[in-house]
Amino acid sequence: MFSKSRILIFLLAAFMLAIALPVMAQDTGDDVADLETIEITISGTVEFIVAVDGTTVVTVGGVVVTASGTFNPMGLIPGSYVEITGVLQDDNSIMVISVNFMPEETETPEPEETETPEPEETETPEP
Repeated sequence: MFSKSRILIFLLAAFMLAIALPVMAQDTGDDVADLETIEITISGTVEFIVAVDGTTVVTVGGVVVTASGTFNPMGLIPGSYVEITGVLQDDNSIMVISVNFMPEETETPEPEETETPEPEETETPEP
């Protein structure tokens, strides 16, 4: 037969397991926190779009850019080419962290072919 101490140990282990499993199964919300801090970098031309209600929306490369505590997108110049780093928001806009103004990408011209002149023979003078 089982001794009292073995039964007591078994019941204590079962009790601890019964408490631990529901605690371990609870969602900590860490997955949501990770999604809220997705950092993204885009580059493109700055555009201002005036909505029907009169509000102005700033886009870069077709993506809506929103203000942060240190940056107001209304300070961007329409038509300028920028690279923006920011945090992706729930509405797929980007809250700006940093802005780099860049020269607009241009095509590199093809080099033109030029003739190399032939060398001329000359006599070396005697000393």
